[in-house]
Amino acid sequence: MGSVRVELLSWLADTLETGRASQNTFEEDLGDCRTVRDLLSRYARMHPEFQRLVFDVRTLSLSPRVAIFRNGRQIELEGGIETTLSDGDRLVLVPVLAGG
Repeated sequence: MGSVRVELLSWLADTLETGRASQNTFEEDLGDCRTVRDLLSRYARMHPEFQRLVFDVRTLSLSPRVAIFRNGRQIELEGGIETTLSDGDRLVLVPVLAGG
């Protein structure tokens, strides 16, 4: 299937224990992941902090504190978490800032 480039901005990088010396950008082998949901589910199963703060595998829901961009376009404008992944895609996970 190929691989995607994943970038985690700000505190999101701390939710994955990547073994990559705290890198926030890395290549990820897609394996059997076909959609953004599949990849998020993989991370959530492997990293409890990611599941707690980013993606709940029980409800299959992305935290409202996180936005995801695929190739520069917010996934909500495509297929949401069901957006299909392709070899060479770039995913960026960004914390959503709110306040007044």
